[in-house]
Amino acid sequence: MRYLMKVTTAVMIFLLPISTGNVQASVADSTIPALVSIESDKTSLAPGEKITFSVGIEDESDLDYVYLKVNPIHRSILGTSVQLKFDAATEKYVGSYTVPTSAFNEQWYVSFVGARDVHGNYMHLEDGGIVINNWESPITFKIFDGNDTVGPTFEQKGSLTLNVTGPFDFTKNLVIYDDVDTDVEKSVKVTHNIPEKTVGTFTVNYEAKDFTGNLSTFSQDVTIKDIESPKLYNVQNRTIFAGDAFYALEGIQATDNFEGDVSNAVKYIGYVDTSKAGDYSITYRVSDKAGNTINQTAKITVVAKESVTITGTEDEFLLLNSTFDPLAGVKVMDSSNQDVTANLSVESSVETDVAGRYSVIYTFDQGGYEPLTVYRQITVAPYNSPRIEGLQDLYLFEGEALTMPTNIKAYNVMGLQIDGVQMKTDRPVKDAGDYAVTYSVKDHYGYSYEETKKLTVLAKEASFSDVPVSHRYFKEIQFMKEMGIINGYPDKTFNPTASISRQHVASLIYRSGVALKPIREKIAFVDVPESHPYYTEIMALYQAGIIDGVNGMFNPKNSLTRAQLAKILVNAYKLELQPLNLMTFTDTDNHWAKDYINILSSNGITTGAQGRFNPNEQVSRMHYATFMYRIVQ
Repeated sequence: MRYLMKVTTAVMIFLLPISTGNVQASVADSTIPALVSIESDKTSLAPGEKITFSVGIEDESDLDYVYLKVNPIHRSILGTSVQLKFDAATEKYVGSYTVPTSAFNEQWYVSFVGARDVHGNYMHLEDGGIVINNWESPITFKIFDGNDTVGPTFEQKGSLTLNVTGPFDFTKNLVIYDDVDTDVEKSVKVTHNIPEKTVGTFTVNYEAKDFTGNLSTFSQDVTIKDIESPKLYNVQNRTIFAGDAFYALEGIQATDNFEGDVSNAVKYIGYVDTSKAGDYSITYRVSDKAGNTINQTAKITVVAKESVTITGTEDEFLLLNSTFDPLAGVKVMDSSNQDVTANLSVESSVETDVAGRYSVIYTFDQGGYEPLTVYRQITVAPYNSPRIEGLQDLYLFEGEALTMPTNIKAYNVMGLQIDGVQMKTDRPVKDAGDYAVTYSVKDHYGYSYEETKKLTVLAKEASFSDVPVSHRYFKEIQFMKEMGIINGYPDKTFNPTASISRQHVASLIYRSGVALKPIREKIAFVDVPESHPYYTEIMALYQAGIIDGVNGMFNPKNSLTRAQLAKILVNAYKLELQPLNLMTFTDTDNHWAKDYINILSSNGITTGAQGRFNPNEQVSRMHYATFMYRIVQ
């Protein structure tokens, strides 16, 4: 192959007179001479004949010399230099080469052109030298004495291995030339007996004939094997959203030139965590049976999905035969505050002409967003008036203000709590006696409800000599007396600070009217015969599973601790924990009755003292009366 341009540059500084007074400017000529054209007057000549070359060169300065070299194409010799002189008529550099009379038939070419200007800038163009700038000589000529007896030459450049599926270029490793016939390659004929798609080593035969009829033959062993790697398809960078499914081999195909479809042989290395945004790489690999392998890598980018919010899907109550549009007032907004409601799908079973509860399902499942499903309940019903819960007869002492009980709540037909409960008495509350209290409420549909309860104003008079009106627990003790739950002693005393006995606890609970359902048979306590004044009360609480005895005895006159009483009250009145109202105590964390004490506290039955409950202290009669008052109220 003939190509090269090698250039050497020298920089010379010379002075040119410039019209600036006595100042002279230094100008550097660094321009390399440039080859413009090269021609020859012949393409074929006999030994002893002359060939003339004409070379056009441009340069900013005069040239010192110009020359070229001629060489045989297929022989490595130093070649012959030809000096070129400037021809004023053609303005080109001209020189001749005379072929020696001893020359033999052969193809030659101009292998080199060189020039240097007066400032040392050097042009060096060499066909087949070190590549600095590509140049391929356009000048070839042949020396022919008219008598050609030498056939074409086959020059082998290494061994030849071809792919089993082709293409079969059997001359790929051969240089075929003739000393005078420049088109001899066109005459080459190749013969072989290689079966189709068969690997192995086979002999291939060649023959070539020049234009004078000289014939040459050549043979070589050619190896046929599968040297082509399979091809992978659809391996490409992809972007998916977090949470989406990713199957590494989905859509990946592979084919082999010899084996056909090898998609099942594709393997991959890498991992994509679809739950975590980031860049991941998957490398696919497939090999054929000959060991030819291809690897391709794809980048998989996982991006986080954008979240959305669905509003306007609150549960709703509809009157029978009203209208309902499941999309009315419903909006879907993404985290960029863009309205994407158009992509919301709705599944509704609502029939407004049939009473019942229906569901509406809103589903947003759009590429690039976190999927979201919202359920909505629609109640269709004929109208029912609102209701008020927690109403009961009230008791006040003279001088106490009448206020709305905190446990009274109103609900509409949907069961949703509503405000606006009003309370009105039949006359101003002043003296002791009975009054009527009417409670009323109106919902947003304009429907109302009212109910009347009795208010009893008790005279503020002490029934017990040791519990005057000024006593801290007068109200609680006197109320229990008015309700007939406690009676005190025959001497008109209550003895408020004394410890309350087990028999009196049983009696007071029984008198409060609490439902006591038997869950076990009676038992005969040695110390509670049927003649005992509190036999009925004690046995009722025992059968209800609220109190027990020990070793066949009830110990009716024994006192109770505050912790023991907590358990009895919780079980008797079936109290439950109210977590939102719970107030804990510092001395009950590890106590066996902690859960019972917490239930009393959360129901407002005990408040303790200075953050303590004192669970192991005995219960006084006044404190027990207070507990009972708060329960029955």
